[in-house]
Amino acid sequence: MSREPLYSVTGIRWRRRALTLNIPQLDIYSGLTVISGENGAGKSTLMECLTLQRKRKFAGAKWNSHPVVGLSNRRDFFANLGYVPQALVVPSNWTVQQYLQFAGVARGHSRHELKELVENAVGALRIEAVLPRRIGSLSGGWKRRVLIAQGLIGEPELLLLDEPLSGLDKAAIAGFVELLDSRKNQERAIVAVDHSGTLRSIMTNEVILREGVVDDSPDS
Repeated sequence: MSREPLYSVTGIRWRRRALTLNIPQLDIYSGLTVISGENGAGKSTLMECLTLQRKRKFAGAKWNSHPVVGLSNRRDFFANLGYVPQALVVPSNWTVQQYLQFAGVARGHSRHELKELVENAVGALRIEAVLPRRIGSLSGGWKRRVLIAQGLIGEPELLLLDEPLSGLDKAAIAGFVELLDSRKNQERAIVAVDHSGTLRSIMTNEVILREGVVDDSPDS
C-alpha cells in the first residue's frame, strides 16, 4: 500500500435530513477501501462528496499529492475517476453500446482509443450479449453490470462503487469480487460501499461510519 494517500479530502460537511456528515479529513490509499456502517450512517452521502461534484460540501481535496484546483488539475482528477452510484440512473432509450461510448467520451477519451477501452470494460463484466439492446429492456442485474462497466472505462485510478453488488446474482457477484481482488493491488484506489459485507474478505482498508462521523475507536 502507498505510504501517501492517493486521494485526500478535507472538511467534508453535509447536512441531509436528520444526518450531518462531519469528517475533518479522509485519506484514501491504494487498494480496496470498504465503507461500512449502519443504515443511515451517511455512506452514500459520503460517496457523493468524494466525487467532488458538490462544491460546497468539502473544503479541499488532493489527488496524487496535487490540490484539485484549477482547470488542469480538475480535468486530470475527473479523467481518472470512475463512479458507480447506487441508483440505476441510466438512459433507458439508449443501447448499451451507445451509453458506454458516451461515458468514455465524457471522461475525455478520444474516439480513436474508445473502441478498445469499451471492449475491455465489456469483457470485464461479460456483457457482450446485451450491447445492442436498449437499457430500458434489461433487468436490474444487467443494468447494474452496465453501470459498473461504464465506471471501468479507461481503467480509472480512483473507482467509487456505491453498493455495486446490489441486484447481482451469485455468479455475477463471484465474478465481480474476483475482478476487484485482481485490481486492488495495482496502485489504484477502489472505494466501495457494501451493505452485504461480501467485500470485507478482500478489502485492504475499512472506513466505519457512525451517524455521519468516522469511528476511529480501536474496537471498530
